[in-house]
Amino acid sequence: MIKRINHTGRKRILREHVQVAFRDDGGHPSFDAALDLSSYQLPGTARVFVEAYRGAASWMRFDFGTKAALRPPSNRRLAEFSDATGVRFRVKVTSAEESHKILAEADAIPLTMPGDDEQKYVPLLKPEPASLGDLVYKVCFDGPEPTFQVNDRISNWQEAVLHPSFVAITYASVFREILTKIVLIDGHSDCEDRDDWRSRWLVFSTMLPGVASPPDQQDDEDEKRRWIDDAVDAFARKVRALELFEGVRTGQGGAQ
Repeated sequence: MIKRINHTGRKRILREHVQVAFRDDGGHPSFDAALDLSSYQLPGTARVFVEAYRGAASWMRFDFGTKAALRPPSNRRLAEFSDATGVRFRVKVTSAEESHKILAEADAIPLTMPGDDEQKYVPLLKPEPASLGDLVYKVCFDGPEPTFQVNDRISNWQEAVLHPSFVAITYASVFREILTKIVLIDGHSDCEDRDDWRSRWLVFSTMLPGVASPPDQQDDEDEKRRWIDDAVDAFARKVRALELFEGVRTGQGGAQ
């Protein structure tokens, strides 16, 4: 495993120590959060906050007390959000003396919905609505993890992203864009750090039939591009992109 140096001294809180679950609060989205900070060398007086956000426009902060005395607030309603789709969470532990100084942090924590099997998997990418003008979709890398944004003006966008034509034309392109960011732009090749979204995408890619281990950082660009091509081809086969497209074109396609 590649060891990373945290030059700021900020500790990273592992995902296994943070669980956020959806709760229906009288028809309004709310949440429960379970935090285990016992293994982190942090002052007992350090302040603990849980933040909910969706993109850059919507954000809420909840005071969870101190590390020594965690006390979730009674009101954890997500009032800034019309629904819980695409909402992510971060945990910040700050100094009691310097409120702006972050001592430890976890980010991009997904919201577990009723019926989710927490032990099964963490979704790599979930569509979420966004104001995109005339764009149908966009992959955004502005946050701690990429987001797959779908134009909120599309009627029934939740159904639209499952339509065979959308899957056939869009998903492999999104997959290529994300792998290009990871391999060519960031030069990331570590598959061991499961708290790093890039590592999780590389692990998923190598699980596709016929895909080799990711290229090393020192490999040349042509080799990296060939690996991306192989991974995208394998992904297109997995989602049956051509079959779905032909089914729609000939009138034999149906929603997934």
